[in-house]
Amino acid sequence: MVADILHPDLYKLLIGQFASFIVVVLNFTLLLQIVDMKKRNNYDGFNPIFALVLFINDLSWTIYGFLAEDTFMFLSNLLGTVFVIIILYYILKYFVFRPD
Repeated sequence: MVADILHPDLYKLLIGQFASFIVVVLNFTLLLQIVDMKKRNNYDGFNPIFALVLFINDLSWTIYGFLAEDTFMFLSNLLGTVFVIIILYYILKYFVFRPD
């Protein structure tokens, strides 16, 4: 019982799950920010380059997670990549190509 609690693989698993959760929360909060800016029709102070860099980061970690056969890394970053694609859609539709 005590040996199971002190096993390094358990900590690796818990840290992987925690990091996966944080990635999803980070991407989801950015999505909520974009939706809020759309409702207010005000995009002042938002840097769309951040969303593009976040997309590249998430996509890179998704591919790495797939190649490393790490389920938590792959699925959480895949979900993050989907969130960022939605974010980039909103940015392009309502920020870059918005009708004046």
